[in-house]
Amino acid sequence: HITKNEVFFQAQESIFRYDLKSKKVETHYPDFSFHRSFLVKSTLYVRAREIGVQKFENGALSTLPGTEIFQIYGLFGVFELEDDSLLFVTQELGLWKWKDSAMRQLPEQNIVPLSELGIYGSVQLSEKTYALNTFTNGIFVMDSKGKIIKHMDRSKGIRSNDVKSVFQDRDQNLWLSLGNGISKVNYYSPSVS
Repeated sequence: HITKNEVFFQAQESIFRYDLKSKKVETHYPDFSFHRSFLVKSTLYVRAREIGVQKFENGALSTLPGTEIFQIYGLFGVFELEDDSLLFVTQELGLWKWKDSAMRQLPEQNIVPLSELGIYGSVQLSEKTYALNTFTNGIFVMDSKGKIIKHMDRSKGIRSNDVKSVFQDRDQNLWLSLGNGISKVNYYSPSVS
């Protein structure tokens, strides 16, 4: 992850912070292990196994109160919402919202629950929606309340339903890293629904 002043590299056993001004590297170790990390408005958040969600600030990691549920459950996306809360995307438990040190689960908005999709990652798209990549179901695009508004899979022309990651380019196209190659999705094409 890159900010204006620093670069973060995350592994299970450590986070390396490279300060672009001083050209120095700091190493931060977990109590147990790190799972995934996310950059939200130049702030690094990391899911620490057996701990919860931690925030990197003032040169150290601090645990967000109320995030204990993530001691054992994976986190596959962190995004800031318009009310300055954080949206957490999980694989097993759907969506959660964190604000003022309190967590609440968002109600399910779909016939097939998000927890049954096999979510492996997520990215915020340009129009304040979120693409969820999955192991076996392609990608889903949802709004900030969790309502699925688009689904793309092999039947819509992508090469595989195993989507490892998603990137949106400056022309709003989606580039999908797949288990067997890449696919480009002309996101605003009428055939994408």
